[in-house]
Amino acid sequence: MVFNIKDWRKYVLSFYGKGGIYEFNAGHDVIIAACKIVENRKDIAFDADTIDRESVAGILSQFGYELHRGK
Repeated sequence: MVFNIKDWRKYVLSFYGKGGIYEFNAGHDVIIAACKIVENRKDIAFDADTIDRESVAGILSQFGYELHRGK
């Protein structure tokens, strides 16, 4: 799969960042850090897809950030 990592991170931020569809009470840097964790996992392939995006949400939740309905 060919993808641009910056575009994938923007995609994640559009869901979970400020004003996102499923906004977390986490800052931009925290969400990017969660993206990097998912990108660098060795136990599953990173495809920059919905599954990876939802993995970011799982990491944010595990660290105590809360999901809020955005737009």
